[in-house]
Amino acid sequence: MVPVTHNGEPIALPTSPFNKFGYALQFDSNGRSGNLQVDFDSMAAHLDVMDRVAREHGLRIDLVVFAPDLQERLFESDPGSTLQSRLRFNVNPSWVRHDDHYHVDFAMVDD
Repeated sequence: MVPVTHNGEPIALPTSPFNKFGYALQFDSNGRSGNLQVDFDSMAAHLDVMDRVAREHGLRIDLVVFAPDLQERLFESDPGSTLQSRLRFNVNPSWVRHDDHYHVDFAMVDD
């Protein structure tokens, strides 16, 4: 799930059967859903750490699947400024919108 803030404070994404455990939340093109805001800085930091640790273990991030309309906001964050050039992101939207969560595919590093 995406990291979020509520009125500027980090919180766990609210999940319950009533919002399909978070999957029914819809974030707009600015990453907002009501008082929730996608924490693009935290998400970028998470991807950065996963990339570095994967490389230490002979892996690499092969693909990040995240809503294409929110990717620019991710890249605009301080920790996300280098992600676009280092990692591959999906270009086309998935059949299920990935605004409330993201997927990371790994691959073995080619020698």
